[in-house]
Amino acid sequence: MAESDPAPRRFSDEEVRAILARAAKLQELAPPAPSVADGLSLRDLEQVGEEAGIDGALVRRAAAELDVETGAASGGVLLGHPGQLRFQYFVPAEVPPSAFPRLTEVIESRLDLPGQAQVAGSSLRWYPVGAPRLLQVAVVPEDGRTTIRITERLSPLIGGLFGGIVGGAGGGLGGAAAGVIGGVLGSLWGGLLAAGVAVVGSWWLARSIFVRIARRRHEQLADLGAVLNAEVERLAPPAPRP
Repeated sequence: MAESDPAPRRFSDEEVRAILARAAKLQELAPPAPSVADGLSLRDLEQVGEEAGIDGALVRRAAAELDVETGAASGGVLLGHPGQLRFQYFVPAEVPPSAFPRLTEVIESRLDLPGQAQVAGSSLRWYPVGAPRLLQVAVVPEDGRTTIRITERLSPLIGGLFGGIVGGAGGGLGGAAAGVIGGVLGSLWGGLLAAGVAVVGSWWLARSIFVRIARRRHEQLADLGAVLNAEVERLAPPAPRP
């Protein structure tokens, strides 16, 4: 650089935020650019995030949560959280079957659960053993990329909490309360109201417990997905260039 050349301008944090916000606004107004057939890999997204001052770990977690099933059909509205968790990653390279033992070790370590790994062809599927969780982790290399899928149905947890608390505590206490209050007040409606209050209270308790556990499992599986994605990227040979 010649001595007369001005030093490159440095932007403050506030100026960076303003520039990125304006660029995002201009992007909305601009015509859509042609899409890239292969898209961006997670590593590419991490680099974009780092340039914008976003932690790479948060980018990985956001990518894992992108495909989480949140439909109300899974009971999300009534139960406070979806009844199924689903995470999906795509790595633009095929991981070899020789890496499956290492991936199995990562899965069991992050979940702190013993499990059973099944290899069918070039695919790996892992299930927990001795734990009441309908959980599956699949690693499927094909067509030049590796797909990672993590799914868990929370129906055993839903049945245990709502069946046990609402059916047991709510029904039992509600019936007793209905009999006692109905006898004291001499009113059938008073007894039914007391039973209803007991059932609603027990349902709310079960719902609160379910939401806490479901969110904890959501975070656990999101963390597993991010770690598996990084491990597959590390172990898979680079895809051949056309």
